[in-house]
Amino acid sequence: MLSCFCIGHRSFKEADHDDAFGSVSMMISILAESDYTDFYISANRGWDLFCANIILTMKNDYPQLRLHLILPFAPDIQEKGLSDKEINIRNYILKNADEIQILSEAQDKDAIKKCGIYLISLWNIGICFLDKRMSKSNTAQIFRAARKAKKIMLNLYYDG
Repeated sequence: MLSCFCIGHRSFKEADHDDAFGSVSMMISILAESDYTDFYISANRGWDLFCANIILTMKNDYPQLRLHLILPFAPDIQEKGLSDKEINIRNYILKNADEIQILSEAQDKDAIKKCGIYLISLWNIGICFLDKRMSKSNTAQIFRAARKAKKIMLNLYYDG
């Protein structure tokens, strides 16, 4: 079983990156055809929701795909600050994920980082959306920890 982790900035908005859907879809297709079946996502918001939604959509073409949500804290806590559209997408993802694991019932200031560090142990390759100018973000910290653990990280961020 080969697995992939998707991580990116919570501030990601698809409208700002019109090529992202094609890039992520292509990467998931390549991975699915290379025996990657398990995709791990924290489904917090932004990039995570975007990737989880694509994976669920692609299950039509690749029924072997499995979406594992590893949530830093309970779903109702994570809804704070989400738009109605994001809540609807998130509810669809929660309903259709193959597995949901909640790491903590309460939110603490390091919950997202802890979730990311835990996720590093579960996958072989990572698809990320990291703006390296945001070097203090949780995404950047998890990216560095994954590289230190010798994990392959494919950064799809393009600042052009």
